[in-house]
Formats: sequence, C-alpha cells, structure tokens
Amino acid sequence: MESIGRYLKKRRESRAMSVEEISRATRIPVVSIERLENDHFDDLPGEVFVRGFLKAYARAVALPMDEVLARYS
Repeated sequence: MESIGRYLKKRRESRAMSVEEISRATRIPVVSIERLENDHFDDLPGEVFVRGFLKAYARAVALPMDEVLARYS
C-alpha cells in the first residue's frame, strides 16, 4: 500500500489543485502541506495537529476522512 503522503498528493494532483490551493482551502501552511505529502510527520507540530491537517486535507480533496486516518494509523 502506498504511503499516506503519496496518496494525498496523487488525489490533489488528480483534482488539478496546487499546493497553494490546498493551503488556502484548508488554512494549512504550504510548508505543512509539503511535509504531509512527503510523510515527514515528525516535522509537524504534534499528533493532534497532524490528525487535524489530515482531516482538513481529506475534506478539501473529497476523500473519506476515516480512510485517510486509517491509512495514517
């Protein structure tokens, strides 16, 4: 199974959205979006933020939140 970061990035690209567009839609900083997509979770503020970012990202690209969180866990 592919990583959660790669999965999110593929979905974003399939919707022809830029990192900046996802950032605006979710209010997640661009640098944090890049860290999510590169699976650099240790470089993010903490577990609560990571889960919140994943939920917001999932909503923005029309993915089921449960599926995204399950892939992360």
